[in-house]
Amino acid sequence: MNIHTPIETTKGQLTAKELSAHLGMSWTSIQKYFFHLEDFPKKKIGNKWYFHKELLDEFLKEYHSDVA
Repeated sequence: MNIHTPIETTKGQLTAKELSAHLGMSWTSIQKYFFHLEDFPKKKIGNKWYFHKELLDEFLKEYHSDVA
């Protein structure tokens, strides 16, 4: 862990790269399909985006039930 990164930005949070791996999607596809949605759980700290894993998983469950 980087000692210069505040703990609240990393605990339970995914970076854009980790989010891509978690979803099995490219960052470009994530931006195209989800990023613009108002309830997509995202937080910008400085110049980086972070995504709370538990909120993200809840969002995806709701998204899939709405789409299906």
